[in-house]
Amino acid sequence: MRTRHLFPLFALLLAAFVWGCHDGHIKEEVRVDRFDRVLDEYVSLGSYSALQKMNTQYPQQTKLLIEDVLNIGHVEEADVEQRLRYFYLDSTVQLLLEEVHRQYADMSDIETDLTQAFERMKKEDPNFPIPHVYAQVSCLRQSIVVGDTLIGISLDKYLGADYPPYQEYFHANQRESMTRENIVADALTFYLLYTYVSLVSPKIGSSVPQYIARVHWVVAHILGIPPRDHVPSYHQRDKDIDISPELAKVDAYMKEHPKTSILELLRMKD
Repeated sequence: MRTRHLFPLFALLLAAFVWGCHDGHIKEEVRVDRFDRVLDEYVSLGSYSALQKMNTQYPQQTKLLIEDVLNIGHVEEADVEQRLRYFYLDSTVQLLLEEVHRQYADMSDIETDLTQAFERMKKEDPNFPIPHVYAQVSCLRQSIVVGDTLIGISLDKYLGADYPPYQEYFHANQRESMTRENIVADALTFYLLYTYVSLVSPKIGSSVPQYIARVHWVVAHILGIPPRDHVPSYHQRDKDIDISPELAKVDAYMKEHPKTSILELLRMKD
């Protein structure tokens, strides 16, 4: 889905990034914007000020949540805020919110890892658009939401493989990736797919798994982990695609062509 930033100037100044010096150059330090806390304030207290923040400081996030993630209506509808509140007051959702508060009171480790990952991507591609990153609770609907320079992390999808409520809704292989440690890799994967696939999409055709494998290889390279350590199945048209064979091909190709840059790999059309 393509989206546009609607934030007023003061919100942009206060939002996701703090500028600072590091090793003689300027870098952007990622701050995860806690949209989930603003939403929870509205849900738990019926706070009018929180609702105002959702509509003025977080219009894009609110629209995505209501219309694309939860599918409970359109933001223009008069009673949609009440529907949103009732949705989150469900007892199961309240348990998710409580666990998110407990596990994610501090996200500084994730912010550090995102900062380093985006900084490395910026070195590979000077035109790489640094995204605004925010947290939400999607009621187990989505893990990562992406748009133009935007990443939304659904913290309720990363509460740990052994989190009891997951047993009812997800298979064992799905639960393995629903951990804090996978947030950065997942966020980077889906953002790279969104950002670069438009450059090659007319010619991808039947080689979608191959292109996804390239992105996973890049993510592994950027994060400094072996490619085999991050190979989730890709869901397309009601079936899961195992990209492991294609990932092995990409790994072999990059070893044979060490001068091929990350950007060149992402822009290849075959």
